[in-house]
Amino acid sequence: MLFRSDNVSAAASSPLTVSAFTLPGVISKLAAHPVSPWLCTAYSTGDWSMHDMAAQTTIVSAPAAYAPNAGGFAVHPDGMLLAEGGSDGLIRIWDLKGQNSRGTVGIACQFEGHTAGIQSLNFSVNGYVLISQQADGDCWCWDLRKLKAFKKLERAGKGKGRSGRGNKKNVPTPVALDESGHYFAACDQAGTIDVYETKQWQIVHSWESEKKNMTKLVWGNDALSLYSATVDGELWEWHP
Repeated sequence: MLFRSDNVSAAASSPLTVSAFTLPGVISKLAAHPVSPWLCTAYSTGDWSMHDMAAQTTIVSAPAAYAPNAGGFAVHPDGMLLAEGGSDGLIRIWDLKGQNSRGTVGIACQFEGHTAGIQSLNFSVNGYVLISQQADGDCWCWDLRKLKAFKKLERAGKGKGRSGRGNKKNVPTPVALDESGHYFAACDQAGTIDVYETKQWQIVHSWESEKKNMTKLVWGNDALSLYSATVDGELWEWHP
C-alpha cells in the first residue's frame, strides 16, 4: 500500500504485523489515510486503530464493543471520517478529528438498513456518497449530507453463476466508484463483476471471471479500465 502524502509504504501479514508495528489481533482490513501518512487497521476481534507510519506510533484506537467483526472499512477523502461496517449490518461513521488526548474517537452517526453483515464500503471522491455491500451482494447508496439511503441495488442471487442469498465463506465482495462518480462496479463471490452507470443505475457492462473470491476493485484513469485482485494474489485487468 502506498501513501499519497509521502514516500511511505505499508504491507500487512497475518497474523499481526504492519511495518514495524506489533498489533493486538489478526488484521482483517487496511485503509490508507488520504492526507497524512497514517494507516488504519481493522482486526478480526472487531476493534481498529490508526497509526502514524512516520513516527511508528498508534494515535487512535476504537474498542471492539462498538465494531463487531468489521467487514467494510474506508477513510473519507477529507481524512476526517472513517466508515466501518460490521457483521451486525450497521455502518458506523467515526469522527477522526474529534479524538481526545487518550487517542480515542467517537461515532458521529450510524446507518441502519442492511439485512446481512457488511462486506465492503467505498466513498465517492467528492465525499458526498458512501456505497456499501452486504454479504449476499445487495448494495446500498448513502447520502452523507442528508444521512440517509437513496438507492438500493438488489444483486443477491442474480446473474450467471450466482447461487442465491448468503455468503457462507464470508468472502469479501468489493465495490468501487470511479473518480467521476459516473460508474460503479460491484463483484460477488461467484466472480461476477457488474458495472452500473449512476444516473439511472443500470448495468452497462458485466463480466464473468473464472477467478472467484475477489478481494478488491480499483478503477483506472477515466474509467477506461477496471482492476480486480483475487484472494490468491492475482491481479486482473478489465476493459469495457
